[in-house]
Amino acid sequence: MTIRDYKADGLLGLDRPTGGSIELYIGNGKYFSLALDDVMEIQSDLNILSMWSDDAAQQLKIVVDQDVLGGIVLQMAAANQGTAAAQLNAAE
Repeated sequence: MTIRDYKADGLLGLDRPTGGSIELYIGNGKYFSLALDDVMEIQSDLNILSMWSDDAAQQLKIVVDQDVLGGIVLQMAAANQGTAAAQLNAAE
């Protein structure tokens, strides 16, 4: 992608990015399960079920992100790994 200077009422340049593909296997599953007894719910002035499910959802997102990003890292081009990763080439 090219970053350009903006000029009012000027024409905008367009980029058409190209690149390789990354395979993302969608065949794994994750889940969480919790139980809330009626006594716990009645005696609490907080919405315990909502709090627990929100926390579990955040933990689930973290685990899924780690799995997905971990798989992508293994498919990166050699030029994007190690000390040479993300370095700009002066010829570009």
